[in-house]
Amino acid sequence: MMLKDAMSTLIHLDERLLLIINGLSGNPIVDSLMVLISTRWIWIPLYAFLLFHLFKVYGYQNLIWLILGVVVTLVLSDQGSVVFFKNVVQRLRPCHVADIHANLNMVVDCGGKFGFVSSHAANAFGLTGFFMIISRSHLVVSALILWAVLNCFSRVYLGVHYPFDVITGAAFGVFIGCSVGVVIQQFKLR
Repeated sequence: MMLKDAMSTLIHLDERLLLIINGLSGNPIVDSLMVLISTRWIWIPLYAFLLFHLFKVYGYQNLIWLILGVVVTLVLSDQGSVVFFKNVVQRLRPCHVADIHANLNMVVDCGGKFGFVSSHAANAFGLTGFFMIISRSHLVVSALILWAVLNCFSRVYLGVHYPFDVITGAAFGVFIGCSVGVVIQQFKLR
């Protein structure tokens, strides 16, 4: 009974935080910014910079292993968030729950049916976790953390994820990214 009460309290808190954060929406400029932050293509310059950073730090001979590490990280975090969480837990996105949806300010289309865990969060923090291990630049890692946090915040702001979806997605992503980073660092970097 105590576990059931704890889960009920956690779900209620998750819903309240969602409504508070989503309640900040309504300003067309901020709404557009959050949509932009949540869009994957806007970050291409960041990805190009990260590729250049890896080349500069590790040189051409290690670049293929680092790119492979990034790809493996993103595939594992993206597909793992779906296969191990969304398809198993099947928690509806808040925009698919009638009682919650009625109170949301929807800025974008809802997206897929299930939201636990957030693939955006898993991918953003997967990449961040990888660079936490691989990068020798505190500035690069700090910028990635900021990017990942903004990405996660935008998903809740837009009403397509609960806060707990992005928090657990972030934790899963960091685990994947750090794990892949350690393997690449230990076995492939010279």
